[in-house]
Order: sequence, then structure tokens, then C-alpha cells
Amino acid sequence: MPPPRKRRCTEQPAAGQMQPFQPGLPKTPLLQVGHHKPGFPPVLHPQVAAHTLILGTCPGDVSLKKAEYFANPSNTFWHIAGKALGFDRSSVPYEDQEASLGVAGYALWDVLSERQGPGSLDSQTVPGSDRPNDIEGLLLAVQTIHRVCINSKATAHFFRRHHRDWLQKPQTWCLGNAPAREVFGKLVPETQGPFKWTLLVMDSTSPANAPSKKDRAAAGIAEGRGVEGIAEYKLLHTPRGRWRECFGEQLPIGTP
Repeated sequence: MPPPRKRRCTEQPAAGQMQPFQPGLPKTPLLQVGHHKPGFPPVLHPQVAAHTLILGTCPGDVSLKKAEYFANPSNTFWHIAGKALGFDRSSVPYEDQEASLGVAGYALWDVLSERQGPGSLDSQTVPGSDRPNDIEGLLLAVQTIHRVCINSKATAHFFRRHHRDWLQKPQTWCLGNAPAREVFGKLVPETQGPFKWTLLVMDSTSPANAPSKKDRAAAGIAEGRGVEGIAEYKLLHTPRGRWRECFGEQLPIGTP
């Protein structure tokens, strides 16, 4: 018997209104970062309705010190976003990078509102110390969002643990790529009719998840391009969970 055919998610039309949603305090640089890792408020453009929510885990030490999402210089997130949206990570102020993301219809937040741990890695989180953000409240307030892109399978596992009941609601989620089906497939009901949100899991932008030189060479990326070459690989060439699935509509026509 042939395997069951995987259902593709059809993007739902953006409908509804964007309501104010600003939980938490503004981002403030921390001079010293200890075991307690507080979260940031979401990034939402005040005039542009978001269509996609991108989720990280929780700010790491460098991000907390700079009060910036994905601030580690070896993290490829802003390099990937820059390649898709047309800005240079190395020369554009951080505030302008956030603004470019918002103007293009992307919102940004974290799965966790806080956690405890000695370092920045997800694996260093003290068990039971992590607290979730109100992701459901954000999506219900900003009804134009129809897609959620989670930055890494590790982050997706935090999302699954804190939102099991929500994930199991019928006609709510459609799993949009293979990594999402791996993480959530046994939990999310099969959706045959209309659904509210497409859920995708992306390849981690963490410096701990850099592709090998061999993989980059096979993709035609010249050695010596550093973080820019890694970002290009993750945007266009990662076999599973590549960031093109998140930013594809922003790429120039003809991009491979």
C-alpha cells in the first residue's frame, strides 16, 4: 500500500484587523547577565499589518547586553533577513533592520518570556525554569498573521511543550514543512478543511548549527565568505527547513 499523501498547506487570505499588543517592557541593555534570562517584547510594525510571525527561543547573553534580537555576530538570522529584504547587516543600524522586517510584514518574538541557565544555548536551560510568552494572544490580536516560522527544532520543542492544548485544537494548524511534521505531527490533528495558521520549522540560525565547508562548496558558495556564506546557504540551500520557505516571497524573481 502506498504511503498516505501529505497534505500541502494552502495559505489562508490575510483577513481581520491588527490590534495593539505590547506585553512586557521595552528592550533595555543589561550590563551584567546572570542565570536569569528575561525576554523581549514582540517586534510589530505600528502601521504595517504582519502576515508572518518569526519565533526564536529566548534572548541569549549577547542579545541581553545589546537589547537586540539575535545579536550574536555569528548568528545568521539578520544576514538571512538582509539578503531577502535588501539590507546589509554589517552596515545598517539595528533599529533599521527591525523596521525593514516590519515593513515587509514580518513580526518577531520568542517562545519563552524567561528562562534560567548559565549560558545562551537552549540546552543550558534549567528544567522547569522556562515560562512561555502569550503567542496565542498575539495571534488572536493580530488577525492578519497566517503563518508562524519557528527558528530551529529545539525552539519548536519548547513551543510544543508549552502549547500542547492549543496545538491539538481541530482546524487550527497546518504543518507546512517536513521539520514541522517531525516535531508536531503526532500532536496536531490532520486538517482537511479551513485552518487558521501554517506552522513551519526552520533551520537554526545559531552559530552552533553552521553547515560544513563541504556542504557550502557543494552549493557553490566560495570558501572564505564566513557568516555571509552561511546565511546564503541557510536561505537557499539547506535541504530541510530552509529560510526560503519563510522569506521566499521577498526574493528577486529568478533566485534559485
